[in-house]
Amino acid sequence: MKEITLYRFFMGPEVTLGYLEEGRNAPTYTLERPWRDNARNISCIPEGKYSCTNYVSQRFARAFELHNVPGREAILIHAGNEVADTQGCIMPGVTLGLTTKGLPTVMQSGTALGNLMASYRQGFILNIKNMVR
Repeated sequence: MKEITLYRFFMGPEVTLGYLEEGRNAPTYTLERPWRDNARNISCIPEGKYSCTNYVSQRFARAFELHNVPGREAILIHAGNEVADTQGCIMPGVTLGLTTKGLPTVMQSGTALGNLMASYRQGFILNIKNMVR
């Protein structure tokens, strides 16, 4: 199974930003909740390696599910644009932007997720690394 690394380059009080390094020319940016000691629904997940497989539900027609996340379940990579769109999952985007309130956001999330789905139909290993503390 192929491995993708998510490098978190900004971990602020409101959001966590990163990018996926997977060998393509353009990075895929990511948006997550801030680090709050891995608390359910309000925190991003810990650094580590997680296997990811395709996931489909009534709420998410296309997503990836991360497996064996310590103390957490139902962690997905799914489309969304701002931190209010997630309860601890990872949202990919083609570019970064700002909300009307000045908070970071990912743009073209559906496109970024579609690119990942097309490239990794069989799933992948996600290696999450914090570049800042």
